Amino acid sequence: MGTNKEYRKGLKYRVASARSKTLESLLSAKFRQEIGTSKVESNLLGERISKWILKRPDIRGPNQIIFYASKGRASFARRYKNTKKVNLTVYDTEDLDLEVEFGIYTLQISRLFRILEEAYSADSLLSSKELTLLLGISPTALRGKLQSLRHEGIFIPTKGMAKKERKRAALFRSTWALAKYFKGFSLQEIRK
Repeated sequence: MGTNKEYRKGLKYRVASARSKTLESLLSAKFRQEIGTSKVESNLLGERISKWILKRPDIRGPNQIIFYASKGRASFARRYKNTKKVNLTVYDTEDLDLEVEFGIYTLQISRLFRILEEAYSADSLLSSKELTLLLGISPTALRGKLQSLRHEGIFIPTKGMAKKERKRAALFRSTWALAKYFKGFSLQEIRK
């Protein structure tokens, strides 16, 4: 008899390797080694401090980049030239879980949402060209993803967005997820 085949073994290995190199795991290892805290305490401290570091606008985390985006949430015009610096988290530990659990498509959608929401919360917008650069996907693939998400009723603020799209009644991702939950959808379906 042969051994049982383990599916997605290489992907699980890469995810575990990437997870061990995150800011959270590095901080928790430092707390265990230098302060002598227990594993549970160091994990909690590492998680909380890494979240605090990544949310600060004046500090750039190891998985963040500084990117120039259009200044102002209402700057939908394509030729709008005023820009400002924005911290964007291009890759996050949540992406690892999504890739293992649901695959690359869900990972790309999650990254798209996170980047757009970070730019929007920093009072700026990103264009489709900038999004293709950040996500590493083709313009056609990005357009398809944006159309399918807008068809679902999710508000996706991008530079160059048409007036009819802006005026359409759409919800932000978090509000959309709550509405789906109260309609009876399972958490697994909503998360995917």
